Amino acid sequence: EIGLDYHWDVTFKQQQQEALREQMSWAEQYNLPVMIHSRDATEDTMNILRDFPTIKGVMHCFSGSHEVAKRVVAIELDERLKPVLAKTLAPFDNASVIFGDAMKLDLKKIIEEKFSDVSRVVVCANLPYYITSPVIMGLLEARLPLESIVVMVQKEAAERLCAEVSSREAGAVTVSAAYYAESEILFHVGRES
Repeated sequence: EIGLDYHWDVTFKQQQQEALREQMSWAEQYNLPVMIHSRDATEDTMNILRDFPTIKGVMHCFSGSHEVAKRVVAIELDERLKPVLAKTLAPFDNASVIFGDAMKLDLKKIIEEKFSDVSRVVVCANLPYYITSPVIMGLLEARLPLESIVVMVQKEAAERLCAEVSSREAGAVTVSAAYYAESEILFHVGRES
């Protein structure tokens, strides 16, 4: 995890920026993914990230405005989370939740309705093992206007997704992913996380 955090102290802003640039350079040099932490430092973080367009990764902590993350639409199956999510997302007018089964929802229609004025659409999900392949294959085969798909999945599912098509580990999702996109494992999340 790397990034900028101006929340508690801004004394070392310049040093934080220099450190982030150096760490991004290492990630670029060694072709490594990054996990970005950005709290109360959106503009500086985005300016640095723009200088490294080939580096892939995820945002771990993001306190930016809705202008930066124009719209967030979550799909949640468990309706017991309605009150918790309503309270948690109340301050964010750019975030909404659709309660339903991602396997049954019309994702193309959702994208057309919710993201018609947005130039970049990214899917980010934590997928349960039993729906990993169907969801990923559905997203790819629907040819939705997505810039990227970033998912957290069980280790074995990730390895199958990124396997060589001709290998013993390959499956239908391997072939689909290889046909429609480039797959890679960005990093491992330990059990204790």
